[in-house]
Amino acid sequence: LTVHGERHLLTRSLASLDAAALYAGDLGYRCELVVVHDATDPLTSTIARTYPFKGFVAIEHVVTEHRSLGPARNSGVRAAHGAFIATADGDDLVSINMLSEMLAQASVAGERTLMFPELLIGFGAQDFIGQYYSLDDEIKLTFLAAHPYVSRVFGPRSYFLAHPYADARVSSGYAYED
Repeated sequence: LTVHGERHLLTRSLASLDAAALYAGDLGYRCELVVVHDATDPLTSTIARTYPFKGFVAIEHVVTEHRSLGPARNSGVRAAHGAFIATADGDDLVSINMLSEMLAQASVAGERTLMFPELLIGFGAQDFIGQYYSLDDEIKLTFLAAHPYVSRVFGPRSYFLAHPYADARVSSGYAYED
């Protein structure tokens, strides 16, 4: 989980992640949380550090000053101990079964498989519902015009170590999720 300045949304984001970890725990999975505080404002940092988590078997806080999502996520991947990584941002809400479903699918998906959420509900500046499809179903030419997936991704930790995120700073015209 990378956090920057999401203090107004973070408590709900943490609650949804914790609920997903509790649900996964009830099914026998063990989830850890690595919170990367990347140039985080004090209130956001305090909220992340004091949230009363119940679903995670371990919680680690990593402080960085990258000011860029790619290097911040790389720091989180290096700090993680689990076999799989599920990325999250401080303004994300997830379904209660997201972690358990991705972990269940990981056992049959193969070591180089990355998974993305199937549905995205956007709220805020724009409200929308989007559905995502597997790369087998997505038109490959879509990649020439836009990135058809969101920044949330799940896959083997070994994959993320071998293929680290690029440094696409906001100042270069990219958004954090790019």
